Amino acid sequence: RFGARYRVSDVVAMHANWGENFSLNTGTDRNGEGFGPETGRGYEVGIAANLPGVDIAATWFDIRQQDILTTDPADANFLAPVGSLVSRGIELDASARLGNRWQIVANYAWLDAEADDAAFPTPDVLNVPEHSGTLLVVHRIPTLRGDWQLSGGAAYVGDRAGSLTAVPVVLPEYVKIKAAIEAPIVDGLRFRLEAD
Repeated sequence: RFGARYRVSDVVAMHANWGENFSLNTGTDRNGEGFGPETGRGYEVGIAANLPGVDIAATWFDIRQQDILTTDPADANFLAPVGSLVSRGIELDASARLGNRWQIVANYAWLDAEADDAAFPTPDVLNVPEHSGTLLVVHRIPTLRGDWQLSGGAAYVGDRAGSLTAVPVVLPEYVKIKAAIEAPIVDGLRFRLEAD
């Protein structure tokens, strides 16, 4: 993996990353034969700005992977490798500080993911939404031991494929409520409890 960051000014910075991966796939297919390794490569470019009270960032990425294991379209009891998978998209992030104790954090992702394998009747990718995002409000409460942190908000996940059949099952979009509390225990150790 290789990455670089260039500071354009005191406010704006640009970054770029490129990398390749290689990992072994374990198990056997429906014919009892082992799988080849999963390989991939990807790159991203982005820009970030640190403005008074506001941080914003935008990143574009392109990831290409080969031989990822998924459910075998001929027999759901087994796995099968997808010939190739392409994921490209945009991520937007923003954080606004409201005084010393309040913060609003938001992010949005647009993702275009497609599989290219004639063995599968659809180019859809399992459980990958095209649109997703999160909006959180964070409140910090100072104490003698350190800051307590309370947060709450919502996360949105768009429609996504629930099967790789010729007439695929589409899992519906949903919104879930998120809440968390984080507290200091001792120096260097904090406790965090989350609920969705």
